[in-house]
Amino acid sequence: MFESYLLDIGERYLLKNGKRLQLTDKAFDILTVLVRESGRLVSKDDLLSKVWPDSFVEENNLDKHVSRIRKALGEKKGNPKFIETVRGHGYRFIARIEPEKAADNADIRPPVVDPSFLALPGALSRPASHENVSFRSNTIVALADWRSETRPVEEKFTEVADSALPDEQKLPVRLGFDWRYLAVAAAIAILTISGLVIWRWSGPASAVGSIESVAVLPFANDSGNGELDYLSDGLSEALIDKLAQISRLKVIARTSSFNYRGSEVTPGIAAEKLGAQVIVTGRVAQRGANLLIRVEMIDTRDNRQLWSEQFDRRSADVIQLKDEIARTAFEKLRLKLTGDDIRRLNKSYTQDPAAYSAYLQGHFLQYKYTPKDLYKSIEFYKQATELDPNFALAYVGLSESTGRLDSFRDIPKQDYRQLARVYVEKALALDDQLPEAHASLAGFLSMSDYDFSGAEREYERALELNPNYSDGHIWRGQLLGSLGKHEEALAEIRSGMELDPLSIQARSMYGEALFFARRFDESIEQLKRVLLLDPNYFPAHRFLAFNYEMIGDYDMRMAETMKVNEIGGTPDRAKAIRESYKKGGWQQFLRDAADNKFDLHEYLVATWCAELGQNDKALKILNSEFDRRASELVIINVDPRLDNLRGDPRFQDLLAQVGFPKQ
Repeated sequence: MFESYLLDIGERYLLKNGKRLQLTDKAFDILTVLVRESGRLVSKDDLLSKVWPDSFVEENNLDKHVSRIRKALGEKKGNPKFIETVRGHGYRFIARIEPEKAADNADIRPPVVDPSFLALPGALSRPASHENVSFRSNTIVALADWRSETRPVEEKFTEVADSALPDEQKLPVRLGFDWRYLAVAAAIAILTISGLVIWRWSGPASAVGSIESVAVLPFANDSGNGELDYLSDGLSEALIDKLAQISRLKVIARTSSFNYRGSEVTPGIAAEKLGAQVIVTGRVAQRGANLLIRVEMIDTRDNRQLWSEQFDRRSADVIQLKDEIARTAFEKLRLKLTGDDIRRLNKSYTQDPAAYSAYLQGHFLQYKYTPKDLYKSIEFYKQATELDPNFALAYVGLSESTGRLDSFRDIPKQDYRQLARVYVEKALALDDQLPEAHASLAGFLSMSDYDFSGAEREYERALELNPNYSDGHIWRGQLLGSLGKHEEALAEIRSGMELDPLSIQARSMYGEALFFARRFDESIEQLKRVLLLDPNYFPAHRFLAFNYEMIGDYDMRMAETMKVNEIGGTPDRAKAIRESYKKGGWQQFLRDAADNKFDLHEYLVATWCAELGQNDKALKILNSEFDRRASELVIINVDPRLDNLRGDPRFQDLLAQVGFPKQ
C-alpha cells in the first residue's frame, strides 16, 4: 500500500480507496517493477528488458506508459508524489510503501469458508453465494486420510461436523499434540481452498447474475504503424460478429462501440454509455512475422476481470487466431451454446490468409464513406475474391461499397445499384447463412422491385441469423413504416437503437419514422437531439426542413434548407432559393421549385407541385419515377407532402402499381 492506493501484484489490480483503477497491462508491469525497486533508481534499459523481454521497443513508448501511470495516480506535472524522473537515466518510486491491511479490502477477497460451514451437509455442492455452480466431481480427499478411498462430500462433512467441531469449541489448552487438531485443520484448509477454487472457477459473474450484454471496444493498434489499423479494427469486429450470433446475448453494434477508438475511456464509463454489462478490450502489435494480441474482459457490474490473455501467433495464422479469441470469449462469458451456435462459431469464411487480409483492408476503407475510399475498398474486396472465389463475405463487401457509390451525385454515373445486386446474389449463392446479404437483398427487393413482402421475409431471415444485427432492425423498421405500420416500425427501430445506442444514423432514422407517422413535434425534438451530437448531420437537417414545412413554419424551413445546401456544398443553389423566398415568400419559392429552377430531385419537385395543386404535373413526375424504379417511391404510401393527391384516382392507381393497397 502507498497512501490511499493498494497494488495487488498477484491479482493484477490497482485500487484507490477500494475502487479499481484502469491500467494497461504494460503500465501495470512498469508500476510493479518500480514498486518492487522502491527508493532505487531503475534505468530505462532495465525497465524495457523486464517489461518487454522479447521485443524491441523505443524509449518514447516507455515514457507514454509512465505518463499513463502518473495520470492514474493523479500526479500533477512538476510535482511528483510517486514516480520521480531522473533525466537521462530512468525512474524511481518515491512514495512510502506500507504492508497491506487485510481488513481494508475484505470485500474484494476470495470467500473464506467459515468453520460453521462444516456443519451443513452438502453445503459445498450448493454454496449460498454460488447457486449456479455445477461441479465436475462430488468427492474430495482429506489430507489426513489421503491413503483411504475417496468418499462423498456429504459423508465427509457429517463425520467432521459430528465429531470434531463441537468438541473443538470446548477443548482445554493442552501441552501435548492432539492429532484431532490436524484432522480439523486439514478439513478447514481443504474447505478454504475449495472456497477459493469455487470462487475462481465460478468467476465473478456468478455473484451478480448471468451476463446478458457485452460490448467489444475497438482493439488498439500498438504497432506504431497506422497502416495496420485495419487489422486491429478487423479483429475486434470479427469478435463482435461472432458474439452477435447468439440470440441470448445483447451485443452492442460496431457503430457505437467504435466511438471509443483511440480513447482512454474506462470500462465502467463505456459500459454505462453503451448499456453493456461486460466490456472487452484488446491491443494488437506486430513483431516481425508475429502478432501479439492482448485481450481483456471486465464485468463492470463489480469491476472484476473475467479474462486477460496474451496471444503470440504468426501473422499468417490470423484466421485461426480470431476464431481462438472468439471461442475463449464464449468460454469466459459462460454461455450455454446450442449445436447451431457451435456450428456458427466454428464457421470460417475463408482459409486463405491473404484473402482475409485483403477483405479486412476493404472493410476498413468502406467505413470511411468517401468515394475515394469506397473505390479503394472495392479493389481490396475484388482482390479477396480473386484469391478465394468462394469467399462469400467479400462479395457482401463488394455489394455494400458499390451500392454506396450510387448515393454520390458528383462521380461518373454507372448502374452501381444493379452491380451491387449482382454481388449480393453471388454471395447468397455461395452461402445463404449471411445476415448482411439477406438484409441487402431485402433492400433491393423493396426499393427496386417494390416487392415488400419479399423484403420483409429477407429482413426476418437476416434477424433470425443474427438477432443483434442493429441495421437489420432499423431497415426493417423503415420498411414497416412505409407500409403504414408506424407503431411496429418505431418499436423495431428502437430495438436497433438499443443495440447501437451511440449511432447518430439510428437516432435520425427514428426521427424520420416519426415524420412519416405525422408526429411532427416529436420528430422535430428527436432530430434536434441528433444535431446536438453532430451539428452537421445532413439527413437530420433535411427532415427538420420537411417537418417545418408541414407545420407551416416556413422561416425555419428555409433556415434548414440553407443548412442543407451549406453542408452539401451547393452555395449557388442556396443563393437562388434565398432570393426566391425573399422576393415572394413561401408561395414564390413553391412556384419556382415546381418549375425546377433549383435543379432539385424530381421527387421533391413532385411534392411541391402537389402542394400547389398542380396534380397533373405531380403525377406525371411520379409516374416517370415509377418507370425508372426510383427508390423514393417506397414512401409515397405515407409521405404527408403528397396528401393533396390521395383523393385522385390516378394516384390510387400508382399506389397499386408500386405495391401498396389503395387508400
